[in-house]
Amino acid sequence: MHGSGENITASYRENGTEGVPNSLSNAHADSQPDATFSEALSNARSAWMAAMSAHFNRLGVVEFPQQPYLAPHHLQNCVVVPYRDDIFERMPTRGRVAELGVQTGELSRYIWETCTPAELHLIDVDLTTWKVAEKFVDEIAHGGVVLHEADSADTVAAFPDGYFDFVYIDADHSYEGVTRDIAAAKTKVAPDGFLLFNDYTFWSPTECMPYGVVRAVNELCLSDDWEFAYLALGNFGYMDVALRRRKKRTLLSLLRALMRG
Repeated sequence: MHGSGENITASYRENGTEGVPNSLSNAHADSQPDATFSEALSNARSAWMAAMSAHFNRLGVVEFPQQPYLAPHHLQNCVVVPYRDDIFERMPTRGRVAELGVQTGELSRYIWETCTPAELHLIDVDLTTWKVAEKFVDEIAHGGVVLHEADSADTVAAFPDGYFDFVYIDADHSYEGVTRDIAAAKTKVAPDGFLLFNDYTFWSPTECMPYGVVRAVNELCLSDDWEFAYLALGNFGYMDVALRRRKKRTLLSLLRALMRG
């Protein structure tokens, strides 16, 4: 499930013979849905439109709640990349990292091998079902990987301020859940650190349910002056984003900007 850990529909880029396992086979990336799938979608759409008819706008489509808009300065330094792993390849190495929402541990392994952190803290309410500890036996024994089977917000809140180089938030995808994780994690990253978010979308098409990630992330930018550093495209609109605090502009830089404008 997307809400309990890593996104099962997220695509990983192949990297030679040592590529990260794909949750969806690349061999089927360009395939078209068969007749049965298309018929099921048509039936589901008819049921959806009937159930949501009381929420149509004047154009005859469902009126969703508005998401908060970002300002241009929140996006002016953003780099758009094709894959989620392009973000991880740009993250600090040999640092301290936390992953909130682990599920199978496959992404955890990718973070470990790509970012080579000095510490990787894996935080999830259930690390047992997918036997995460068995996938990091040596790393746990040497202290590089630390498991926390507990609530994500409560756990990360217990760390000192500025402790992490980046925190990847991929736990409860409801607005309330993401907001809790943000409140706990935003002071725990270093001044030049990053908050990364899985599934930056307001709607999960594979589950037909709302997500609160867009609203929570945009509110953080608006209220606390964070900006988008990276935006990674993803299958079915499940995007990843990396945020950082906006750098305070000096009076000289502001005057130069005014002179240019």
